[in-house]
Amino acid sequence: MILKDYNYSIASGVARIRARTTLAISSVTLGIVGLLTALAMPIAAGAASTSVYDAVPSPLPPNVASVGFEATSTSEFGDYVHLAGTNRNLNNITVTMSDWALFSDYSSDARYSANSTSWTHPMTVNVYSNHLAANGTPDTLLATKTQSVTIPWRPAADPTCAGGTAWRASDTLCYNGKAFNTTFDLSSSNVTLPNDIIVGVAYNTADYGATPIHQAGPYNSLNVGAPNGQTATVGTDDSSDSVFWNTSFAGFYADSGTAGVGIFRKDTGWTPNGTVAIQITASTPVPTNKDQCKNDGWKNLTDDKGKAFKNQGQCIEFVNHQSHQVEGEVKYNANGLNRDAEFEMNTANNKGTFAYSDANHGSYKVKVSSVKVSGNQAWFAGVVTKASDPSWVGNWLFAEVKDNSPDQIWGSFTDQTTAQNGVTNMTNPADGPFPVTKGNLKVN
Repeated sequence: MILKDYNYSIASGVARIRARTTLAISSVTLGIVGLLTALAMPIAAGAASTSVYDAVPSPLPPNVASVGFEATSTSEFGDYVHLAGTNRNLNNITVTMSDWALFSDYSSDARYSANSTSWTHPMTVNVYSNHLAANGTPDTLLATKTQSVTIPWRPAADPTCAGGTAWRASDTLCYNGKAFNTTFDLSSSNVTLPNDIIVGVAYNTADYGATPIHQAGPYNSLNVGAPNGQTATVGTDDSSDSVFWNTSFAGFYADSGTAGVGIFRKDTGWTPNGTVAIQITASTPVPTNKDQCKNDGWKNLTDDKGKAFKNQGQCIEFVNHQSHQVEGEVKYNANGLNRDAEFEMNTANNKGTFAYSDANHGSYKVKVSSVKVSGNQAWFAGVVTKASDPSWVGNWLFAEVKDNSPDQIWGSFTDQTTAQNGVTNMTNPADGPFPVTKGNLKVN
């Protein structure tokens, strides 16, 4: 055990990480063991919002174990989670942090000298689907939010605490960090979450992050909470022994970097600190196609303001007004073969058509029966009804398109269950992405 907070230490799997960071820890005024917790956080106005995942300790304790980005060469840290309930319209994500920075250390720094109570720093939360690329990183970003976070300075040291550097909390124990919660409002992203997601927290420090600051500051003492023995009270952690982590130092990974370094990927050996302190709230599903309104489905849905529908007709009228159109006539090259795709579909009817042809005279047509849109991306699936190769008929196409620069397209033959689940969970098809070389596709 290299570092411990009074009456609270990191052990087991995470001890290996701490053991490897002895020099980094001793060279800066921060620790890896920290503090964190969760309070019930305010939710965005509009549709009724509830927790669909909650792994923040409540009530907020003075300190919990945490991971310091500067000390562990970290750029992003997070977890793979399974959501509870049926609410899937993303509202808020709350993360418990731990701050080890003292105002007295920065009172002469013009960036922080004006406020002895708190300081601010930009932080980002990323939400990914659970589909992983070949290198093990999540390859579909569903939502992201960067905001300036207000961070409380940790209290001044109490000389009666052992070592003379920790502060004494109301529970009479001594701690080196101060826990706080920060909430990201992602309701404006209008993202419908799949059941399984990966959440990452990212920010810059002096030497790490997307854009290192190259200057000492309290952000070097800012940590993300990974409480000892924490469990999710709502939803489930995919594994309490693993996290998703981007560190640029190979030796910090359990496999010593064999599966990649400096990428946001799964890392094991984190028991008992493998559940990152994250809370996710979401609101009642908003209908995206007419079929969801039928057979009394409207009774369990709301509009985008959280208002219940009076009847099926009102629900369908809302869908028609909010519907998305996906269309395109494009050329692309995949595996050295020139290909064409023409498609048109909309979310209101949850159906459409897709036609494919290639330079080898292969062709097929698809009756699209499942469509989902999030931002500039669309996922769809349907059965092959006609093809140049009779063996293709009856297969299901699972496809994705991205209205971007350049436009992109994915597509794979699979079975009905896999195709429909892929649309529901907004994962990437096995084949792709392939850049569009000519033509245009639209997701609106």
